[in-house]
Amino acid sequence: MGDWKSPINFALGYFYGKSDSNSSVKEVIEYFLGNELQGRNITDLVNNYEYYSFDSADDAYDYIDGIIEKLEHILFGAVLSE
Repeated sequence: MGDWKSPINFALGYFYGKSDSNSSVKEVIEYFLGNELQGRNITDLVNNYEYYSFDSADDAYDYIDGIIEKLEHILFGAVLSE
């Protein structure tokens, strides 16, 4: 399975460019990539959940759900309207 950071970086880079290089958007993106996004891909997170300090595979899936929600929040303009 491939790396999930590449498509996420592509989407966030597009969004940043579309924001006219808004510094608030840049800060949110940098925080998300540097502090919230973990793992190489979903399979990596689930198979190695203990390495990522999750108690179970289900906790890893809960984390993934949260990451998707945060990514949607960034991409669908909530950052620009705050």
